[in-house]
Amino acid sequence: MLQRIWAIIQKEIIQTLRDRSTLAMMLTMPMMQLFLFGFAIDMNVDHISTIVAAQSLDAVSQDYVDAMLTSGYFDVVEYAFSQDEVVQAIDEGRVQVGIVIPPDFATRVERGEAQAAA
Repeated sequence: MLQRIWAIIQKEIIQTLRDRSTLAMMLTMPMMQLFLFGFAIDMNVDHISTIVAAQSLDAVSQDYVDAMLTSGYFDVVEYAFSQDEVVQAIDEGRVQVGIVIPPDFATRVERGEAQAAA
């Protein structure tokens, strides 16, 4: 059985090497696809619809949200008061990302322990 498969493989290789146009097409088409897909596909993620629950209403949390906006990756489309509202907005498909800033965000920033749940 393996001898028959090997014989067919050899025959196809010989046939492909004899026909230069088929060989050229077999080599150039994948290269052209790779080249075109490299330019056509944009893997950058930007302008993600975002909801923000800023439970800490101070300048530090506002600066954090402003930094997120100026990065160009996030577009804040909604503001919420609780984490439950953020989860609900994501579940309903109104937004793609939610950012929850805890009430003691400014004091945590001063201590170097700040986290914002996303």
